[in-house]
Amino acid sequence: MVALRLARADELEYQLGWECLNWSLHALEMKQVRRADGLIDVVVERVRPIPPVISMLFSEVINHLRAAIDNVVFHIVGSLRGAPLPSDAASLVAMPIQQSRAGLTAWSNRRKRAVPELDAGTDLYDRIEKLQPYKSPAVATAISADFEPFVGKMNLHGVHPLTLLQRYSNDDKHRAIRLAAARTITSGQRPGQYNITAQPVDAGFVIGAGLDDSPREIDARSAVHVPRPDSTIWVAPGMELAQIHTYVADVVIPTLVTGAPVSPSLPRQLRLDDNGETVDERIRVGGADPAHQRVGEEAWIKAQELERDPPPRLPPP
Repeated sequence: MVALRLARADELEYQLGWECLNWSLHALEMKQVRRADGLIDVVVERVRPIPPVISMLFSEVINHLRAAIDNVVFHIVGSLRGAPLPSDAASLVAMPIQQSRAGLTAWSNRRKRAVPELDAGTDLYDRIEKLQPYKSPAVATAISADFEPFVGKMNLHGVHPLTLLQRYSNDDKHRAIRLAAARTITSGQRPGQYNITAQPVDAGFVIGAGLDDSPREIDARSAVHVPRPDSTIWVAPGMELAQIHTYVADVVIPTLVTGAPVSPSLPRQLRLDDNGETVDERIRVGGADPAHQRVGEEAWIKAQELERDPPPRLPPP
């Protein structure tokens, strides 16, 4: 079940990547506006609505990743007990995500009578604690460290992957489907300078200001972003999910099962359709490349194809 959940999450991440890419290719409708000083501004006339499926796919991936971890803990407790859990005990079994040792101890104390397998000092408890945000140094960053050679040291806004998973999951259960919004990086920086800050974009947003009548290309790279829970930080959904998924698949699950990450881990890509194979057969021939890598490689090919087409020309102001 866990391998299938992870594979389904990967499948949904792949679909999400392409939905975001296809939207970005036609995200903005722009026009030229003549200013009082005779120069021209290039202005966003309309932002194409982001398809609702993007928010729904994000939510579904989070739910599968959260459930996969709980499934593993439930399976381990059942294996240690050697018998099915009574319903009252079964409802207490899950993967805790705590920000302090005291929090994890209190979580265990509320369960140890019905589920002694989760008591402090057990092997399973030690494995669970090893993964907690207060013990593990793992972070999922909002901005890739790959940009630092160009722009210098940055605040990457690193948050523990399990903390993010918990907060996204709780928001989804108790509030609403996560908002997705358009954000844009515009060209026009001075040579040798880089600006990777994606700005909110709506009708009236100025893409290029104070231009003359000479032909030029205006580059506005728009992408879907989602807000992190309880934060003003907006992130690209594919990158965010890829980091959480990798931590769950390559660190959390093997650590719970064996006590440490193992290699090779479960395959990322499995066929889930009616192809006549058993689950074991599907796992043996599963693919290792994660969804964000596959989408990235295919998107690069598409970008090269688009580069061969002449850029669209805006009507005169």
